[in-house]
Amino acid sequence: MAIDNVNFLLIPEVSGVSWVVAGQTGSSGEGTVLTSLGTYSGKGCPEGKFKVVLNRSQLTGLELTEEESRKLSQEESDAHAAKVAEARRKQPKIIPAAFMSSASQPVTIDVAKDTEKIVFELSKHR
Repeated sequence: MAIDNVNFLLIPEVSGVSWVVAGQTGSSGEGTVLTSLGTYSGKGCPEGKFKVVLNRSQLTGLELTEEESRKLSQEESDAHAAKVAEARRKQPKIIPAAFMSSASQPVTIDVAKDTEKIVFELSKHR
């Protein structure tokens, strides 16, 4: 099963590396990897070993548009934020907590030169 709207971050296992490799999956569960370093940003990923960090924003149906949000007083905004947080706590977790931090993430991937597609099956790592 593909999971949409997953933000992913690939953290190089080599210390001292300062590039950022990240992306987000679309409705098909596939995403484009972008690498950034300073002012450079381009598609793809450098070769090497990376820890995989995953996160998925959980929609609750309570989200407000920017315009709706601006109309709220601070007290109303705080109350709404608490309601959204409570709704998110009640939702089942799609991505295990261990995958949401590089410190707790035990899984690494190896990206070889000319790699065009990386398939990460979450079910293999639960």
